[in-house]
Order: sequence, then C-alpha cells, then structure tokens
Amino acid sequence: EMGQVNFLFSDKTGTLTANEMVFARCHVGGRDLGEFRKGADGAAGAGLLEARELMQKGKGSDPLYEGVLNFFTCLAVCHSVQVTQRASEADPAQA
Repeated sequence: EMGQVNFLFSDKTGTLTANEMVFARCHVGGRDLGEFRKGADGAAGAGLLEARELMQKGKGSDPLYEGVLNFFTCLAVCHSVQVTQRASEADPAQA
C-alpha cells in the first residue's frame, strides 16, 4: 500500500488557511456528491463514501465515474492558477 495517494491538498503559504485545509464538498457533472468532512462522531461524510464507492466500482459502472476521476486527478496535480487578461479588458494606463 506504500505510495498510494487518495487525496492531496496544497496551500503553499498557509496564509488563508493557517495551514489547515478541509475539503468540504464538490459538484461533479452537475451532481452534488455531498459532505466530505467527518461527522461529529468521526464517521466519514456521505460524499466521501459515495466518491469512494464510485471509484471502487470502476470504469463503466456509472456515467459520473470519468468526471469524478478527472476532478480528483486535477485537484491532486494542478498546483497553480494563472490569471490572464484579454487585451480588450486591459487597463489603458498600463498599455
């Protein structure tokens, strides 16, 4: 089981999160998977259970499978955001 990664979250500076990030919920393919945070009793949230079950069933088991797989893959590997501005929106003072 060494080397397996289920979820990876990154906040490079910790400025906004005080180095504590908690994934709450997500919508994939127009469907709300539900709550991912643990309940007061420590049990896994319904969204986590649904996503895990979907991934364990594998490809072809559900039309949402590919979307959920792509969502979590991107969440794990996309570490940067680059803001671009169209020329028509550029500040004339900076042109």
